[in-house]
Amino acid sequence: MPLRLPPSPEAVALRELAEHSLGAIRGFGTRLVITAEGRKLLGSPDLLWETATGLLLAPGDHELSVSAGEAALLLLASGDPMPWPTLCARVSEVIGGEGWRPDDVAGTLATLLRQITALGLGVDLEGTIRLTPVGQSAALAALRAHALRPRKYVSV
Repeated sequence: MPLRLPPSPEAVALRELAEHSLGAIRGFGTRLVITAEGRKLLGSPDLLWETATGLLLAPGDHELSVSAGEAALLLLASGDPMPWPTLCARVSEVIGGEGWRPDDVAGTLATLLRQITALGLGVDLEGTIRLTPVGQSAALAALRAHALRPRKYVSV
């Protein structure tokens, strides 16, 4: 009988992204099946890049997630390593004026870090976060796409 090990947190996060956020795979019991959307993404590297980087600042996310994500990606985009407590504190400083508390920020950043790690865009070395060169490009692409997204304005 083959040995079955529990999946790593990164593997769980990657499956969650592929299945729920991208709709690229579907689970049937113990099997994973690629969907039509998954085939479309695999057939177009540009579309896959655009879609995957768009997940980092998903438009449907809570306002806190987006604000904290923007600040974190800006801080990490240089590629310089940043200790986790420093990242949380710096993001809290940036978005503190919006009324968010540091405890709120840490939880949101943990979710973003799981996505970054699952997508292979960054590493967590003993509590220090660093984006890879591809991760730096992904952070900038996500920030650009978020800045250029269509907006809905309410006029009086």
